[in-house]
Amino acid sequence: YCDYDNHVYYQATDRALHDVLEHCRKCTHVLVTNSDNSYHPEFLEKVLEANQDLVAVDFVTQGQNVNVSLGVGGIDLGAVLFSKSILSRIGGYTQALPERASPKDVHDADYWFVQKGLDEGGSLVFLHSVLFYHH
Repeated sequence: YCDYDNHVYYQATDRALHDVLEHCRKCTHVLVTNSDNSYHPEFLEKVLEANQDLVAVDFVTQGQNVNVSLGVGGIDLGAVLFSKSILSRIGGYTQALPERASPKDVHDADYWFVQKGLDEGGSLVFLHSVLFYHH
């Protein structure tokens, strides 16, 4: 599924999420992204206007437009803004995986993270506008 083992990166993401939840009192939302992603200048304004626990946007990856959807391959973690309240209920990235996660489940961890937000009672909206570029 992947040429490399993502577990150490997921654990680092979990540590960062814990630190934000624990120490950033002013934070209302969290976006998990990485250094090779870029965003439309209006990304933050548009996703905050949606006023939901999870807001996902259309994106471009490997030169292909993706109409965001809740399913494997239809969502990328960098395309989703999480409210701090739902993120605190999700826990961490690794906690969102199924109990006996297969290598495929681990490969599809972005989907499982968003799904866990819904399982925890979060509201989700899709903004069908390309606002995120996954390089």
